[in-house]
Parts: sequence; structure tokens; C-alpha cells
Amino acid sequence: MNIRVSVNALSAIAGIEAVKIKAKEIMKRELIQTGLDTETDAKMNLTVNHHVITGNLRSSIHVEYQGGPTSPTPLSRKPKKELDVHVGSNVKYAHKIEVLDPYLVPAMEKNRNGLKERLTSALSSL
Repeated sequence: MNIRVSVNALSAIAGIEAVKIKAKEIMKRELIQTGLDTETDAKMNLTVNHHVITGNLRSSIHVEYQGGPTSPTPLSRKPKKELDVHVGSNVKYAHKIEVLDPYLVPAMEKNRNGLKERLTSALSSL
């Protein structure tokens, strides 16, 4: 009895590349969503902690990523890689408020676990 198995390497490679592209799309989508959720939570933290007088700091917090909308108040460090997502403010006193009564770090920590769960769930379907 003769058993033959043949594998079309080009087809297998194409399939692997398709999965890599889809995985990258999923990761980018989830990172951006996490950035947006972090932005929302950071703004809420400022409000809850009674750090809103003029609203300047709160309105300056935003998300930046490659291919995203251009901000009228860009952050000092631009996202350099495709999967870089930055959340922050360009207001000079933002760091002082963060040190006195953190608003951004707790927002990031809150959304980090959600990112892990969403990525695990989305990538397991590939």
C-alpha cells in the first residue's frame, strides 16, 4: 500500500500570510479601542477628582496612532510604528496633576485587562 501526502507550500504560505494580516488588523483595532477607552476614563477621572476648572487639561487628552485623525494639539512623541497608540496631553501642567492625583495611569491600568481579554478572544478565532 502506497500513501502519498502532498503539500502545496505556496498555498500554505499564503494562508499563513493571510492570518498574519488579519491578526495585525485585529490588534490595531483593539489597541485603538483601548486608547479611546483610556482617553474617556482619564477625562472622567479628572472630573471625578475635581481637577476641572477651565476644562483645558480634560479637552487636551486624546489618542494618536498612525493613520488616525490629525490632532490640533499633537502629543510631543508621535506614534512611530503601526501598532503604537499614544494617549496623553500636551498641556504643560498635565504631568504635575498626574503626580499629585493620577488620572491617566489608572485609566490605562483599568483598560489593559480588557485589551488582553478582547485580544485573546478575537485572535482565538483565527
